[in-house]
Amino acid sequence: MAEKHAHQKEEMADEGIGIAEHELPHIFTQFYRASTLNQSISGLGIGLSLVKETVTRQSGRVWVKSSEGFGSTFYVMLPLLERENT
Repeated sequence: MAEKHAHQKEEMADEGIGIAEHELPHIFTQFYRASTLNQSISGLGIGLSLVKETVTRQSGRVWVKSSEGFGSTFYVMLPLLERENT
């Protein structure tokens, strides 16, 4: 029988410009900036890659759902620690 582990899932949504479908596989890559992004918006393209690295190191996962013109929702799922009975 497969063992089940408890997880905590959080989501963060915005009502921004959204992310084009062809950009989605790349947005967690270090230094990647979407080609449709307004170039007047500053950034280095490291924020989402740092999030992914941090979450992955904690045995979690991160993903996004987005629609151009309607915004994006980012999800983070992390395993919960099991307490030892003392």
